[in-house]
Amino acid sequence: MKFNDTSFKFIIRPSKINNEGHIHLRKIKNRKKTYESLRLPRLKIKYWNESTQRVRKSNQIDYKLYNNKIEAKLKEIKSSHGPLDPSKRASLVHFFNHYLKSTSLNPGTKSKYFTILKKLKSFRDSENYSDIKFKDFNVAMISSFFEFMRNNGLEQNTCRNYLKVVNSVVRKAQKTEGYYNVPNHFINYKYPKQLNKIKEVLSKDEIQKIISFETVKKEIEKTRSMFLFQLFSKGMRVSDLLLLRFNNLTSGHLKYTMFKTKNSMFMKLLPIHFELLEPFVCFETKVDDVFLNYEKKQRLRYKSIRNKFNDWSPPREDGKPQDRLFKRINPLKYAPIYIEVFEEIKPVLHGKYYVDSYQEILCSMNLEEIKNELIKLESFKRERGYSKIGNNSKVEISKEIFFKTQKFLPHVIKDVKSKIDKLEKKYFNKKREELEELATNPHTKNQFLFDYLPNEDFSNIGQKNDFSRISEKQYSRINKKSIVYNRQLKKLQKEVGISKNDTIPLSV
Repeated sequence: MKFNDTSFKFIIRPSKINNEGHIHLRKIKNRKKTYESLRLPRLKIKYWNESTQRVRKSNQIDYKLYNNKIEAKLKEIKSSHGPLDPSKRASLVHFFNHYLKSTSLNPGTKSKYFTILKKLKSFRDSENYSDIKFKDFNVAMISSFFEFMRNNGLEQNTCRNYLKVVNSVVRKAQKTEGYYNVPNHFINYKYPKQLNKIKEVLSKDEIQKIISFETVKKEIEKTRSMFLFQLFSKGMRVSDLLLLRFNNLTSGHLKYTMFKTKNSMFMKLLPIHFELLEPFVCFETKVDDVFLNYEKKQRLRYKSIRNKFNDWSPPREDGKPQDRLFKRINPLKYAPIYIEVFEEIKPVLHGKYYVDSYQEILCSMNLEEIKNELIKLESFKRERGYSKIGNNSKVEISKEIFFKTQKFLPHVIKDVKSKIDKLEKKYFNKKREELEELATNPHTKNQFLFDYLPNEDFSNIGQKNDFSRISEKQYSRINKKSIVYNRQLKKLQKEVGISKNDTIPLSV
């Protein structure tokens, strides 16, 4: 059977492993085939009648169940794709409604068009019109419809775009059999001016504020991580963010097809991506587990040396032990370790606590501890012999030590930075391996990366992640979750203290 430019046929698609199959509706439009499952139980192929496109009568199966579903689907096709009622060919509203039911627009566009049709019907009812006909939808009525939408709270640019959609529907009617002679009054209508709105964007300081923001509220922290993931993924749209699966993250890269434009995106995963995934992925590798390549026995020895340094304080001139106040503000506590080793503590320590190089101390530290050591080194160099404590106060370590060490201090800082780079590479390589395992594991590869959408609602989408053929129900689910996410962004904006008129601006 064929309606307009689309042909329909009920078929059974056989299984590869047995003589059973599922009944589908095959559609062919512009030589492109699509299949829609009728969601019926499996059927043995011998019961299917190819010529009648029905299930044969048999006492072995409930053939009525199958045939009733086929009849219901056929009735639905005829109502949406069948010929237009000749008595209503003058009606713009009737044609608009039929066009939306018969055309194969993507769910997002169709949803927008239904919204515009709803506005047109509301306008009809508010003006007490029995119908809106093509010939009556003249320049005056178009202007009245525009004012009606403006008075109902829509922005001028939105109303302008809605009118353009109605114009496209009228032009579509002029190319449809039986509608060739309908008038299009839009050719004499002058559209309102497009308003150029200045979009608010985040400043560098505001972005840094979000990056450094910390909270104990789990939902806010998740929203912060998701937003920054968007930001560091070239301004990823919310729809693409919610549809990301583990199999989009392979070989240390992020690869996906944009839901809106169908364009492909490919980029290298940055270290910050792995950090932002922490609230959503249970990485086994922790920062405390990453050390330089030394044996565990050596690391324990060096750690005991470091503890000895932390407990040590220089003797008083009168030979008595230092009081508690001195130990609490001991300047050496804030000094870089290599200074402690070479200038203050090394001459005092003997035996097993003797060390030859500050590098032996560094090897007892994990990645986070070495980063803190670098901060102390750079602070010591910048403050020229002082160490900054808190926001304002400074503790003098030794001017003399500073001038003795300033020749090799830059080399030490460079060496520590190289060790940090080495450890970070090791740290993120381990995380990348874990992510690769999730991306290839049959049980996890098709799971969503962020926990907004239920995996079971999209189980029909295979590992190729082709979301272009989702149902209207699935599209609605994505749209609703996008609204939820935007509400969470407003809460984040308030928590961080960013004053913007709209939600945190980003491409959504």
